[in-house]
Amino acid sequence: MFNKSSQCTLDTLKEILDDINEHCFTQETARQFHAGYQILANMRDTMSDRASTEKAFNTLLEEFRTTILPGVIYNWEEMSDNERMLCSRMNNFFCGLHLLVGMADACEGSIRKFETTFLDGKHVGSSVKPELKRYHRSESGVLRLIRTGFKALAIGEDEENGVSLPWTTFLKEKGERNKIAKFKDNRFNLVFVLGEAIFLPS
Repeated sequence: MFNKSSQCTLDTLKEILDDINEHCFTQETARQFHAGYQILANMRDTMSDRASTEKAFNTLLEEFRTTILPGVIYNWEEMSDNERMLCSRMNNFFCGLHLLVGMADACEGSIRKFETTFLDGKHVGSSVKPELKRYHRSESGVLRLIRTGFKALAIGEDEENGVSLPWTTFLKEKGERNKIAKFKDNRFNLVFVLGEAIFLPS
């Protein structure tokens, strides 16, 4: 694709469908059945993020799909207007994780700015260590603490240096459950769920 615009995305999809049509073309009756367009006709739902280009693409895709349906659906001419409308309609779902990631990024940026002002430009904690500065240089201290806490305390996160077993034993003696899960499975939710587990353990 030349760019990520909605029209360019649709044009790329059309090329793919035409390639499928050309490869799988057969003539069964007077009607020519196109395999690529049959695939598109069977697509009823899409899932994407909430970007404006994605919403524009969904509109273009539905319009294009409507134009190819009469040549693909066998009894299109015999259908009522209501039946054609139902066949043409697509359902567009939008992933909520992108919104959550955006909120997390905004929170992380705010925390970083607060720390810079509060510490008056001084480096504290692991950021003082020259050998550690190359890791997560743009992260706030809060995020580094969350990451370090999970690396040390989550079961299976760092078997060599972690202390997950003593931590789990300690919690069992107090009658509490371990909220600290593996960081690798929760990256998008780092600031919220994992932050709560570190800063509000009870």
